[in-house]
Amino acid sequence: MIRQIALQKQLPSLPETAPEPIKPTVPNTTTQKTPITESPIVEEKATTPVEKPSETKTESSVQEKESVSKQDSNSMSLKDRISEDIKLAMKAKDKIRLETVRSIKKALLEKEVAVRPSGQESLTQEQELELLSQQAKQRRDSIEQYRNGGRDDLADKEAQELAIIETYLPKQLSDEEIGAVVDEIIASVGATTVKDLGKVMGAAMQQLKGKADGKKIQTMVKSKLEAK
Repeated sequence: MIRQIALQKQLPSLPETAPEPIKPTVPNTTTQKTPITESPIVEEKATTPVEKPSETKTESSVQEKESVSKQDSNSMSLKDRISEDIKLAMKAKDKIRLETVRSIKKALLEKEVAVRPSGQESLTQEQELELLSQQAKQRRDSIEQYRNGGRDDLADKEAQELAIIETYLPKQLSDEEIGAVVDEIIASVGATTVKDLGKVMGAAMQQLKGKADGKKIQTMVKSKLEAK
């Protein structure tokens, strides 16, 4: 036992090793980045602005419609054309045209009633032309009377109505064209003096019906016969 104690004294004392400190585990705060996928770029198509209809386009469309109506009127009866023009005049709030066209329609209806006793249900084109010529003559006579009476305002109104009525008549001939027709008639009937006025006028009124004013024809016939 003494020997064991001596051995222990001879052995150097080893220093006590302190235990290694335990490092605290630090949580990994670094979050894993999610890769960002770029979305495809969509190109925006340039939108063409819608043009609002301008007043000019509206007016031109109305004019086109009126021109089409005029073209179609050639295939329409006078009665149907009058009814259609009344609607257009009401839409346009054209008082003069509306009054004039209504007066023509009234005259046509009265004429139809007058011919029904003879078994005729509708007017012939010749009868319609005669009626329109009478309507035009009434306006011409009124214009002359109002001018002579110093009522230019009323004369101007009658002139506007006359212009509307003439749109339903055949194209009015110029003085030169009327003169040429009268010359042919004078030559064909062999007229030489004013005494032949009746023969020339009968043929002239028949040939120029609706194409010229009766007074103008008579004045021209008389002038040409007097010059012989």
